Amino acid sequence: MLALVLLSLIVTAKAELLPGSCSFQDSVCDYTSDPDFLSWTLNPSGHFITVEKQVQEDQEKAVLLGPDVDQQDWSCFRMVYQVTGSASLQVQKRTDGESFDQVLWTTQSPSESWLIASIDLQNSTETFRIVIEGKLGEEGGSSVSIFEIKISDKYCIG
Repeated sequence: MLALVLLSLIVTAKAELLPGSCSFQDSVCDYTSDPDFLSWTLNPSGHFITVEKQVQEDQEKAVLLGPDVDQQDWSCFRMVYQVTGSASLQVQKRTDGESFDQVLWTTQSPSESWLIASIDLQNSTETFRIVIEGKLGEEGGSSVSIFEIKISDKYCIG
């Protein structure tokens, strides 16, 4: 399994990174929090963004909007993330002119460490945005964090 993960990272490293890639080192790049929901915040030490359950918050969802992607060929969306407590995480594709978002991937499984999600993005003649939705659920101490997003010009492997 470790060899497969390393191979996957090597292949991604050789692929060209496309707009929408972000390491969240010191900024959120071209990603923005939807103002109608909870805000994603850059961790004070940098290196990742997070949304956490606050005791007095009425909202239970945070929506992160990616930049416009104009990718005519297949590409790979790879995200390093962590979900704790009763939180969940969903990646969606929002195409211009469509009245709904297409769900590409989702998880409700909490983890003690960072995990990797890899999603092949089908070629499209329409401009689209990646929408990332973190839901915190009822359990106190729930959180969703994203360490890195890479969009490359190759298929995902692994």
